[in-house]
Amino acid sequence: MYPSLEECLQAVPQKQEGVVTRWELTANRQPFGFEIDVLAPNNYVWAMRCTEGNVGAPVRKLGNKDYKKLTSRVKVPEKSARFTAVGAYPSVAEISKMQLDIALSFKGTPYYTYELSTGDGRSATVEVNADTGQIDSTKSSRK
Repeated sequence: MYPSLEECLQAVPQKQEGVVTRWELTANRQPFGFEIDVLAPNNYVWAMRCTEGNVGAPVRKLGNKDYKKLTSRVKVPEKSARFTAVGAYPSVAEISKMQLDIALSFKGTPYYTYELSTGDGRSATVEVNADTGQIDSTKSSRK
């Protein structure tokens, strides 16, 4: 899955400039499919579908976010945060979703939130601080 995800994440900027704020696995067998959201410099959020590096046309989503605030606070690349999240659960079978957002606290810390499935049948959520690269919270439950 990771090579397919990387292909899509590299192809997305050719369709829409901005920062990836969400990706979600939509087809979990070959060919892997993803839905990817991008926050553009004009604060609009665009959604695209991608399979094997082929990105569909961007579709504007409702709402907008603060591109300048988000990009100025994120210090850790998503790929690095993804591997940190996987390290929290050694038996990870699959990461199904990533969301990048700013916490609602007064500091407005950015977080990558990952949803995982573990090899022992649990679902887990891991929050990685996008400023420090450290795991700030994690929880899991039986499916």
